[in-house]
Amino acid sequence: ALIVIGGWLLVRSHRERRIEGWLRAGQAGLATRLIGERRLDVIGSRGLTFLTHYLGAPVGTLHVVEDDDRLRRIAGYADVSGPSSATEETISFRDGLVGQVAKDNRTLVVSQLPDGYLPIHSSLGRGKPRELLVAPASVDGELHAVIEIGFLRPVEDVDRDLIARVSEQIAVAVRSERERERVQRLLEQTQRQAEELQAQQEELRVSKEELEEQGSALKESNARLENQQAELEQTNTQLEEQTHILERQKDALTQAQTVLNDKTLELARSNQYKSEFLANMSHELRTTLNSTLNLPKPR
Repeated sequence: ALIVIGGWLLVRSHRERRIEGWLRAGQAGLATRLIGERRLDVIGSRGLTFLTHYLGAPVGTLHVVEDDDRLRRIAGYADVSGPSSATEETISFRDGLVGQVAKDNRTLVVSQLPDGYLPIHSSLGRGKPRELLVAPASVDGELHAVIEIGFLRPVEDVDRDLIARVSEQIAVAVRSERERERVQRLLEQTQRQAEELQAQQEELRVSKEELEEQGSALKESNARLENQQAELEQTNTQLEEQTHILERQKDALTQAQTVLNDKTLELARSNQYKSEFLANMSHELRTTLNSTLNLPKPR
């Protein structure tokens, strides 16, 4: 009995070491496939290809979590049931097995698969998986992706253990790529803002130069206006002086006109007196002459 128990313990220990080695080899192999990769589709394709080969699974898919709590399929292995249109590329957390696993954030094994679910297709025929393993890929309690793999055999505990270990690696790779994309977007945004700021600074510099030129022109214009105003004030002063002179001349002319009118009236009266005097003298002379002419002639 002791020999049997010891042998069983030895076999179990050997089996556990072999399984642990197989699990570690799977982790190392996946890490090797993901090293240096950046694009999400490449990460998904390489990671899914390695897992299906390593697990001996014929079909699989990989979905990543989007910002609006939806899942987007980024990779598929031997999957001919992909999205038929752009509107079907994403699914909600409440849709289907993948959405339910994302919502619950726990692994799900399904034995009775409906017809047409993850069909297996080759030139020799068609079929469907016997069992399905759907597992979340989380890190630090945050879901980043969902792994879906179809098997032609029953899912074993070792399959679950491997997916549980490598799912965090996939989650870290997806998170790192998302962070890199976010940083890249921020850098591009910062660069665009820097370019816009530089363009605005250039516009401000040009505007400043134009304002300085306008300021110089305005100063020159103000100087000319001041000169013109001074000249205008001087001209106004001269005009006022000339106006005073003209007013004095007008007053003198008015006085002269008045004197002239008085002299004209006086001259008119004098002429009238002369005319009356001459008329009287002429009448008297005519009377005297007539009297003289009418005297009798001496005999």
